[in-house]
Amino acid sequence: MTRNEIIENGWVEKYVLGLTSEVESSEVERLANLYPEVQDNINLARNKICGTFNRSLTQPALRDALMNKRKMMVLTILGVAVFSLGFAFLAREHFSLRAEYNEKGKILAIGEAKLSQLNLFAQSTSEQSDFIHSPETNRIKLTGTGSYPGAEVVVFR
Repeated sequence: MTRNEIIENGWVEKYVLGLTSEVESSEVERLANLYPEVQDNINLARNKICGTFNRSLTQPALRDALMNKRKMMVLTILGVAVFSLGFAFLAREHFSLRAEYNEKGKILAIGEAKLSQLNLFAQSTSEQSDFIHSPETNRIKLTGTGSYPGAEVVVFR
């Protein structure tokens, strides 16, 4: 390739846009080192492309992009805060219910101990009742004497 071919056939623009192969790119760079005119065309093409790009990026577009990023950050922070509050609420409820469960367990253990005592008393009373009402049990009735003539005692044998 010659310097005129590179300039006239649009190789400079292709090179700046990155549309050339490695061999073509190295040829354009070699000619740019040899001829300042080619380097000037490369710089002009870069400025033209960057100028077009910069004109499309206006201040309102940048402001909108920044505002969108801010909105996303605020929404993310709010989401994390809501999640954290929800987690804290669930943890508090968990430990509250756990303490209540332990307290109810203690009350239940006390109730079971009382029930066990009542069960032993009922069993003892039942055995006494069975003894008293058994046909083999003999009843002996004793009456009072002396200063307590109205007293009575029933003895079971």
